[in-house]
Amino acid sequence: MTDELLHDLGDYFVSWRIGHSFGITFQHFVEQYLAGGWSHVPQIIALEGGEQGKG
Repeated sequence: MTDELLHDLGDYFVSWRIGHSFGITFQHFVEQYLAGGWSHVPQIIALEGGEQGKG
């Protein structure tokens, strides 16, 4: 995982209040993302202008 992706995931986690909404930590969110969950995240990051969505 690149630093850029980790940064984008962090921005998404905070902006969308994932921890508050789902009662999970950022670490758990990243683990779920790497395991294939949250598959919609790259598309949303791209819509928000994150670097990982650009290509």
